[in-house]
Amino acid sequence: MQHWSLSNASVLADCFQHLNLRITCSPVSFFARLGRFLSAYHVRSDYGASWRKVSALAEKANIAFMGGQSWCDIVAHSMIFNTIPEQWNVCCSNGTSIRYAELFCKAGQQQLSCNRGTSGIEGCTSTAVGMALATPQPTLLISGDMSLRHDYGGLALPCVPGNFKIIVMNNGGGDIFRFIPSTATIEGLEEHFTLKNMMQQPLREQAEALGYQYLSANSPESLRKVLKTLGSAHQKTILEVFTSPDVNASALRNFLSPRI
Repeated sequence: MQHWSLSNASVLADCFQHLNLRITCSPVSFFARLGRFLSAYHVRSDYGASWRKVSALAEKANIAFMGGQSWCDIVAHSMIFNTIPEQWNVCCSNGTSIRYAELFCKAGQQQLSCNRGTSGIEGCTSTAVGMALATPQPTLLISGDMSLRHDYGGLALPCVPGNFKIIVMNNGGGDIFRFIPSTATIEGLEEHFTLKNMMQQPLREQAEALGYQYLSANSPESLRKVLKTLGSAHQKTILEVFTSPDVNASALRNFLSPRI
């Protein structure tokens, strides 16, 4: 198996220590030229049609699943990503937030970013603030409550602009550990890995003290209403979404199980 790097960057991170070839160019230009080269061979294939057929079946199955699912993280994220305007920049924290984004983010979304890696949870809020400062378009951070705790300082930065918005999923903290197999059944999960049994952070008071508009939702109806308020807000805003940690992980597993 070959490992190639396509980038104009001056610094190369060979994460897997198996790099065979480095091509200095943008991925967009590389694949555009590759496509033109391959088109000369006139390869006949029904792969595209087969893919679209399976994709349509999957979309139908997903709609049926969501229609029968009670209130939980996966329902909330589906509603959120169906509402986000395409011109918004979206940042996701580490954990389940970016995994839900992979499921529901629209193809035309202007930008979707995430801090990943061993210490990806660190500095998610500050990274999103930096994006909001770099562009006039609204920037939305979708964060878990545990991820937010790792970068409270980002909320208090004096340079946070009015186009910055946050959706915080309050799901008992660390829902990713209830989902991934290596920790889902481990002894002491709720005591040592999650925040379920810890004192809840007073996010409303913290938000208002730092000059944020505060919104909250705990049902599909209330979320639908406050998403409209969030979309029209012209000041930095925090929307806190409350879900049950007892439902979220099993709902995500069921969603990802074969259904077509």
